[in-house]
Amino acid sequence: MHETDMTKALIVTVQNWWNEQPNHPKISQVHLTVGQFTCVEPASLQFAFEVQTRNTFLEGAELVIRRFL
Repeated sequence: MHETDMTKALIVTVQNWWNEQPNHPKISQVHLTVGQFTCVEPASLQFAFEVQTRNTFLEGAELVIRRFL
């Protein structure tokens, strides 16, 4: 399931940005655009994001997925 690896990469990217912020803001949403040819299942991305962000700085943040056709 490549959604798991994609979610890990997304979390690392957000974490790198977050670590550079002087006040470490609370993140309530992460927006992601997914192209039609990526063969990504949005429900699997949502699930992987929820599981992988538990007990982290992103816990409770919503993953907002926009399909780009």
